[in-house]
Amino acid sequence: MTEKPQNRAARRKAASKRSKTAPAHEIAPTVSAEAPAKAPPRKKRRGLPPLAPSPWPAPKEGDPPAHREDDTRWPGDGPTLEELLVSCDEDIDELATTPGSAGGEFPPHWAGANLMTGSADQILAHLAVGRALPAEILQGLAARRSLAIAIVMPTETWSAHVQEALDALVFANRAGLSKQDSVAGQHHALFASRGPTAKTNAANMREFSRSLARGGRLIVHTEAEASLPPELRLILDAIITIPPPDPALLAETIQIITGDAPDASRLEGLGGLSLETIAMAIRRRSTAEDCARRLRLAGERLMSVHVDDSVPPLETIPGYGAAGEWGLRLARDFTRLRAGETIDLPRGILLSGPPGTGKSMFARALAKSCGVPLTVTSVGDWFATGEGHLGDIMRTAKAAITRARTIGGILFIDEIDSISPRDAEHGRNRGFQVQFVNGILGMIDGCLGSPGFVLVGACNDAERVDAALRRAGRLDQTIAIGLPDADAREAILRMHLAADLVDADLGAIARGTEGRSGADLALYVRNARQVARDEGRPLALVDLVAAATPPDPRGPAELRTCAIHEAGHTVAALMLGHRIVRVDVMLDGETGGGLVVERRTYVKTRADVEAEIVMLLGGRAADEVLGAGPHDGAGGHASSDLARATRLAIAIHASLGLGANLAYRAPTESAEVAALYDASLLERVEAELQGLYEVAKDLIRAQADLCLAIAEALVSRRVLDGREIEEIAAASAKASVLRRQEGRGA
Repeated sequence: MTEKPQNRAARRKAASKRSKTAPAHEIAPTVSAEAPAKAPPRKKRRGLPPLAPSPWPAPKEGDPPAHREDDTRWPGDGPTLEELLVSCDEDIDELATTPGSAGGEFPPHWAGANLMTGSADQILAHLAVGRALPAEILQGLAARRSLAIAIVMPTETWSAHVQEALDALVFANRAGLSKQDSVAGQHHALFASRGPTAKTNAANMREFSRSLARGGRLIVHTEAEASLPPELRLILDAIITIPPPDPALLAETIQIITGDAPDASRLEGLGGLSLETIAMAIRRRSTAEDCARRLRLAGERLMSVHVDDSVPPLETIPGYGAAGEWGLRLARDFTRLRAGETIDLPRGILLSGPPGTGKSMFARALAKSCGVPLTVTSVGDWFATGEGHLGDIMRTAKAAITRARTIGGILFIDEIDSISPRDAEHGRNRGFQVQFVNGILGMIDGCLGSPGFVLVGACNDAERVDAALRRAGRLDQTIAIGLPDADAREAILRMHLAADLVDADLGAIARGTEGRSGADLALYVRNARQVARDEGRPLALVDLVAAATPPDPRGPAELRTCAIHEAGHTVAALMLGHRIVRVDVMLDGETGGGLVVERRTYVKTRADVEAEIVMLLGGRAADEVLGAGPHDGAGGHASSDLARATRLAIAIHASLGLGANLAYRAPTESAEVAALYDASLLERVEAELQGLYEVAKDLIRAQADLCLAIAEALVSRRVLDGREIEEIAAASAKASVLRRQEGRGA
């Protein structure tokens, strides 16, 4: 048996020589007594065009079998695969050197065949690349000039098709380029290598540098220009952006697949469909209108999946304040955007507030009012994936963010305060946190600025979010969503009750649920409905009252003791110039009541801190002056009155620099640590607390009538807001004036 050259180039050369020296019909079959040796498997050739229809006649009866195990050739067989490859190489070389072959025109014998036989995603990518690639860049690549290009794609799934399209337009399979001359592997985000293990940026840059120095070509694929390293962006010859498919591109793809042009107006608003979805919707042996109908239906289903019909639109939900106003402005901007106006949408917003204040509902209602898809994710979900390794976390985060970027609309990231400041104390985990935050910022930057994309983050504490994420251009604005006031609580109850209790007066329940969140109010309505269902009757007002204000197990004497204590805090706050938000005697865990005041100042002097201590000690002072004596309600746990007053007193000397010494010894929130082993500091603090306690008792003695009036109102109503406190204070002051006048008259 004739031994075949094993070198691929030698085989091609021999095949070319054989095809030129001996016509196919003169080649005699090669027969050997030995079993024919199987040729080594050929490597898969990337970018090969589909073979054109065979020029040879169809086999007739009596012809040799079409499929043979050996390399036997028969008269009339035609050219071999190797001969065709040589011919293809010659055509490719001719394409690369022929003037005028650039500019997006596909060679009719090759790329045209790709367009005619490829799938919709291949055709769409070919058309998109041909449209986006500038003629001068295409000519430079075809002329084999050394160029460095970044291609920004809609999503990572475009990468293989983009490379295939470039092969068809310029490089072809083997247009004289060696493996070292170009980087054909897909490079996206921070450059994932072709192998199973990702290379470091430094290793990639060294590889790129060597390739370009030798005159090679560099083509980098990425989902976002911002994810490219700065040193690479500086030397790029071109950054080519392939936008999501528009109606014209979809219509052209359908026309190539079906032969008919659809109505392009039916393809508006489908930019959120993935490349895979488009490929499955545009099918051969279908009409153009059927393909357009499937695309339109896919877009409608995509919207229905991501828009929550269980929540009302934002404009009908009360209690959001400034956040609600921001959301309604955004909804109007989306309306203008759909009407064809050029709108610079806000990049994002950070919502902060206590649990249960409706941050997640805000995002769902916002999407409904804006008429755009909503993608919901949370940092907790990212960390719950896999085994908690950084790679697992980043893959999950990237999947969610990429999905949102693909469909557009609103991306809602809950628990975003887990993206904590990189300069905070993380101990041994600092490197992990820095890499995590940097990676997330890069992903988010790839989305922000995309047409019709807005980021909404939610957290309990905005100060715990990395400052780079909170800056303008990312989360443009931070808005606090507080607990609803009485009017908002009543409106929230009405919203959840829907058609129930339409004529009922909910004012008393709204006033009695001071300090409760929207989630609490929704729970009260659900519990009340459950009671009514169990009893087989419609919902009644008494059910809602029982659910919202459960019975208090305290007796009258104990309730009055708690009321006097809270009234003491309230009087001290009023006398020291604080504005009261609410005071209540509701049982809540370790406390039997509470006082909420507005923050008076952001820059505190020693007098301001001492006034705060007096307010904290006012409850115990009222217990001693007007009640049955001091009790354990003022202390016992870390958030008690005495604990907070002690921390502030220590902070004067050990943290705030408001005492005799300037040395900083502990943060304010844990200032008690500084006094654990410092007897002299503890003595000074005790002396100051005793002095301020006397001030508090003097205030209670001077306003005993007001304190008792507030206590009686608390016993009967359980909750008082600021307006009610002001009315009681005004009535008490008027009564005091009348008593003095009567005393002088007597």
